[in-house]
Order: sequence, then C-alpha cells, then structure tokens
Amino acid sequence: MKNKDKKGSITEELEILKQRREERKTKNQEDKDKKADKKNDNNNGKACDAHYENLMKKKKVAFNVQPEQVTNL
Repeated sequence: MKNKDKKGSITEELEILKQRREERKTKNQEDKDKKADKKNDNNNGKACDAHYENLMKKKKVAFNVQPEQVTNL
C-alpha cells in the first residue's frame, strides 16, 4: 500500500511541476510581449530627447553670459 501511495504522489508532484513550468513559460512570454508593446508606445523616447536638448540649450546659454568689464576707479 505504501509503495502505491508513494508512486502516486511522485507522479502527482511531477504533474504539478510540469504545470508550473508551463505557467512560467507563458507568463515570461506575456511579460516580453508587454515590454515590446510598452517600448513601441513610448515613441522610442524622441519626445524625451527633444525636451532634454532644449534644457541643455538653456543651460548652455545661462553659462555663456559674459560679465561686464570692470574698470579701476
């Protein structure tokens, strides 16, 4: 009796492990698909790049201000 229960439980455990493996595979594939969709939705970051370039231009202008000439009195 004990051997049959042990074999039955081993086969059940193997089936559970197989199901879990398949679930992980499908979940991983779904996650990859979501990442690909998200990447396409972000417009490849072009809007971010334009905003960053504008900030850098403003920063460059702010640092390129020439000081007035100082005269000795």
